[in-house]
Amino acid sequence: MLRDAALLDVDGQQRFLAAVTRDDGTLVQELSTGTTWPIAPKAESGSFTREGNLLVLQGPVTNDVRALWVWQPGQAQAHEVGHHWASAVVNEGTRRYLAFTEKTPDDAVALRMVPFETCTAEACPVRTLFRIENDAYYPVATLHAGDRFIWLTKKERVWRVDLESGEVKPIEHSATWLRFSPSRTRFAELTPGQHIRMYDSATEALLWETTAEASTWGFTFSFFDEDSVILNVNQTEEFGAFPEDRKSFHCSAQGCVQVADAQCEPRPGNPPRLLSCFRRNSPTVNYSHDSILMRTPGVVLSQRGDVFSDSYVSEDTETVVWLTGKPSEPGLKLEWEGVQPSQPLVLPEPYYLRGGVFVEDPRRFVFSVDKTLPDGGKERVLSTWDGQTAQELYRIDGIPGPFLMRTQPSTLYTTVREFGGDVVTNPSAIQRFSF
Repeated sequence: MLRDAALLDVDGQQRFLAAVTRDDGTLVQELSTGTTWPIAPKAESGSFTREGNLLVLQGPVTNDVRALWVWQPGQAQAHEVGHHWASAVVNEGTRRYLAFTEKTPDDAVALRMVPFETCTAEACPVRTLFRIENDAYYPVATLHAGDRFIWLTKKERVWRVDLESGEVKPIEHSATWLRFSPSRTRFAELTPGQHIRMYDSATEALLWETTAEASTWGFTFSFFDEDSVILNVNQTEEFGAFPEDRKSFHCSAQGCVQVADAQCEPRPGNPPRLLSCFRRNSPTVNYSHDSILMRTPGVVLSQRGDVFSDSYVSEDTETVVWLTGKPSEPGLKLEWEGVQPSQPLVLPEPYYLRGGVFVEDPRRFVFSVDKTLPDGGKERVLSTWDGQTAQELYRIDGIPGPFLMRTQPSTLYTTVREFGGDVVTNPSAIQRFSF
């Protein structure tokens, strides 16, 4: 598709592809025609909004300048909206906007906002919501975006910006152990002794509070859904000691219930969310641990015990593919769990897997492996597997990067770098594979 380029993103409708090149900066390609043109200097990262009608580009730090651009279909060039941005977040609910923090010339931190509906071909107006003094010892500010409020946390302080009234209000809660629900309608606070309090984001009213088992060594704390959290506690007396004494609790208005003797974290992704749990079984063997996937806290979807494992889950959570065994050693294999009969697929030498995504109609697992040829050479192939039969579809002349899958039609996009050399100097190309 594009040579000497690296993939940034493809919009969900597969109308446009964004990429960066070594010499021409950031490009956009219209996929239906192949027309390609530069829209901005070289970006460090970039992503389309869910509807695909706006691309946010984040630039690298260059001479103390870090630019932020937005681009919409129909524009010849992206609009630069920030020069010294630090944190940026996109909200795509009933209010659609980009919010970001930026260092000002007088060394303050400004919270700025770009409402998507105000962007035109000529300009994207930027609103400044409020400013705070910068702290050279702790310059990092974090944003949490919602439909009505934006929260800014800096060190232990929290500010709430009401997008309807414009009011900026300090929140009397420490940011250190404050967490926000996926839609930002709730926030939870963890206090010493693992005391959890849940609040309504709009009114700050206390909704419920409960207490889990106290931790003597450490803990993690995160939302599972809008009204409950996962709390992990570690009672192990020394760092690295074995056996580990870890417990994971699901806490809600009904109290805290232990769900595993392991550390559990919500798996990234859209609902339905899964809970991924991990337990180490040996103090010396790197690949001896248990992995558990839960549909809801305490309800097991699938698990593997006492072996290295990595899991891939279909969007409807009805199929799980496990990669089990020891990487780079014989016996590394794929195992399919779903409604249809299946048998394990043993991977060829040198026993390594790249990628891993699902395609539908019919459902198959897409992955790439290296194969050792009879003459000692290497060949990399892109294959599909339905739990019973593996089919080699494409040869890949290089090292593929992360897989980006789009549907309707099912198409995989990836950056492929030539063998040898290093990541910086290797020639690369963006390739597209249809299924």
